[in-house]
Amino acid sequence: LIEEDKLDKEGELIEGSKLENKNRQMRFFKKLLARKRFKAEIISPIGFTIPKNLNELTIAEAGRGLDQREFSSRELTDACLSEIEKRNPELNAFLETFTESARAEADAADAAREKGERALLQGIPLAIKDNMAIVGHRLGAASKILDGYVAPYSATVIEKLRAARAVILGRTNMDEFAMGSSNEYSAYGSVA
Repeated sequence: LIEEDKLDKEGELIEGSKLENKNRQMRFFKKLLARKRFKAEIISPIGFTIPKNLNELTIAEAGRGLDQREFSSRELTDACLSEIEKRNPELNAFLETFTESARAEADAADAAREKGERALLQGIPLAIKDNMAIVGHRLGAASKILDGYVAPYSATVIEKLRAARAVILGRTNMDEFAMGSSNEYSAYGSVA
């Protein structure tokens, strides 16, 4: 008799270093699972489930998870906001986060989902570059010239995102007036 864990996906016997490598990978993934509670998962090339944090999901994965009620938009939004708060001091990626309004938008998306309403990006958290006008929020194009300017209207793209019920997390840093591609020429410091 051959133990099942000594067989690969095709049922072939794994010998020597291959077996040790597979066992090492399995121990690694089991440690990952034990360390944290994960709500979403992906399948690894060796056929073992790898946990994935909510803030690392693609739009498609997040949409499926929301549709299948694996998590709420509020949980997804809070995971993203938490990661922004933790990592932004070193990355300088966000100039401003809209924590309260993002949570309110997430709660509204969850309530609409409970009523059976559905929109294309319902409950999906997104970030907006600092060159897109969002009514009532600062708009600076990462330049000191526009420091303190508040948008009197929303750009068409923002109106379309709102109609699709996306959750807007905040304004992201960029090259000043979008004149560049490396994010190192912002008046508020480069993005790491």
